Amino acid sequence: MTRPVLALLLASALCGCNSIATKPLSPEHASALSGKTIALAQRANADFTAMTAGKTMFGPFGVASMENAGNAIARKFGIDDPARQIGTSLTDRLIESHGMFRVASTHAVRSDRIGSLIASYPGTDYLLDVKTIVWMMNYLPSDWSRYRIAYGAHFRLIDAAQRNVIAEMECRSVQGEDDDPPSMTQLLQNQAALLKEYVEKNGRFCSGLIATELLGLPESEPPPPGP
Repeated sequence: MTRPVLALLLASALCGCNSIATKPLSPEHASALSGKTIALAQRANADFTAMTAGKTMFGPFGVASMENAGNAIARKFGIDDPARQIGTSLTDRLIESHGMFRVASTHAVRSDRIGSLIASYPGTDYLLDVKTIVWMMNYLPSDWSRYRIAYGAHFRLIDAAQRNVIAEMECRSVQGEDDDPPSMTQLLQNQAALLKEYVEKNGRFCSGLIATELLGLPESEPPPPGP
């Protein structure tokens, strides 16, 4: 990821603007889900970027350093990419709401192409794909020692037989404290308890937003406030 791309993703995550048009699940497609099978596409953890003021001074080398630092934090404290939480939650809710059946999905995918995704999960009627597009700890412009957690994901529900996307949207969430933003030390103390809390809120916010606004599912619980 180059520095301009990183900056663009950050700006996109913080502003809440979407680069992909939202395509809600139509009533016709929703009714067709009943009794069908669904698989959740499995993806490797996306890079978690620890964006600190000092590292932004070094261009591409700084970007690589930020990704290395963020990935090291995620590994050390066992922090998963929120896409897994989002995908599992939405798959479970579609199964419950529409009487669908789960197809085991252990094969990891890298491609975004619909044909490749469908080929990776033969025997399923529908494929749910959640891909993280930005996931970072970034400093506040007004105070470089204080942080918030930005997250963005691209969601698709794919009809395998028709080989087309029947529901799609991007979700963005920024979690942190407005009145008293945490320092890096506060985020990582107690086995990164606060960082884990914010990451989990990112996932819950997107899960709730996609479920209600895109898939027409009832809210199971109030999502935490977004950006």
